[in-house]
Amino acid sequence: MVITRLRVDLASATPEFGLFCQRILPWSGDAPEPPFGAMALWVEPGGRSGVDYHTQEEIILGLSGSGIVHMDGHEDEPFSAGDMLVLPPRHRHVVSNPGSERLAFLDLYWPVHEIPDEEPS
Repeated sequence: MVITRLRVDLASATPEFGLFCQRILPWSGDAPEPPFGAMALWVEPGGRSGVDYHTQEEIILGLSGSGIVHMDGHEDEPFSAGDMLVLPPRHRHVVSNPGSERLAFLDLYWPVHEIPDEEPS
């Protein structure tokens, strides 16, 4: 068995979704595609992501700082380092950082590819 080491690092992130994103899984190479995807994300103080909508299940795990998930039809859900939020599919959502410290979180989602669906208007 070979261990693959990946480092979560803001220096490896690119601007995406209105924040900084480091795609971790799936990775390129010869390994088979994993059953889930993973990204590390950073939101600057006062910043927020773009509106997201997808058919996948999603977990947010706070790494540092604090943020708020704003999800259509639900109360805002604050989170911070060590908190894990499970987001249901098919809901528009935004992650914001109202704090003075950079927010970092890990995002896990499955399946890796979107299930065809029509986004509500």
